[in-house]
Amino acid sequence: MVYLINKSVIFSEKDSAISWVNRQEEATSLSLPIAKLLKTLINNPSVTLSKDFLLSEVLEGNSLSPSMNNLNNYISLLRKTLREYDLADLLVTVPKVGIVFNITDIEILSDETLSPIVADDVSEPVKEERKEYWGYVVFICGGIFVVLTLFFYFILSSDFPSKETFRDYKIKNCQLFYLDEDLSPGDFPKKYSNLCEENTRVYYYSRNITLPNIVTREENIIVACKKEGKRCSTYVYIKS
Repeated sequence: MVYLINKSVIFSEKDSAISWVNRQEEATSLSLPIAKLLKTLINNPSVTLSKDFLLSEVLEGNSLSPSMNNLNNYISLLRKTLREYDLADLLVTVPKVGIVFNITDIEILSDETLSPIVADDVSEPVKEERKEYWGYVVFICGGIFVVLTLFFYFILSSDFPSKETFRDYKIKNCQLFYLDEDLSPGDFPKKYSNLCEENTRVYYYSRNITLPNIVTREENIIVACKKEGKRCSTYVYIKS
């Protein structure tokens, strides 16, 4: 069966899908229990149906788990879907009695009058939560990637605001720089000067990182680059 509701919305029982009549290619697919619930309501327009009746007709009649909690969840999901088609206000809960779908304009159409329906899945709550979780993960990873990219870009740039703090005169053309504004030349660990080679710049960055409720640690990041900007090596020293 294919139902035309209020001359604007189509519900296909065969495809378990609902769509605007003029946008059938953007149909929304419904899970089996929600589709069966909607069909039962359509077949009983403007009739108040008890939840006991719906448990028997929709869940038990289709070999689904017949619990009041499940039924309430399906009603909530159906109302959420109907909201996208301006029908949610017609699905009314009658306290201590049941629910009623206040529609009077319903037509049954033949399949030949319809365009093929390509349905988009209705995400169940768990799937929505997973998508939201992975969205946060991708966002955080992307942010970290951008920060690291900018960090190393500025290191390789000749205009990076670094300060020379130590020069090894024994090795020609080797310069050591520190990137911390609050460090003085004497604070640079000279033990890292062994990274010097011909025509090399060595950059030093030190920062205390606090992990909430876990630990505070100091990280020393050393980057040694050839002056032509090639063959950079990165060293990270962690002090807990």
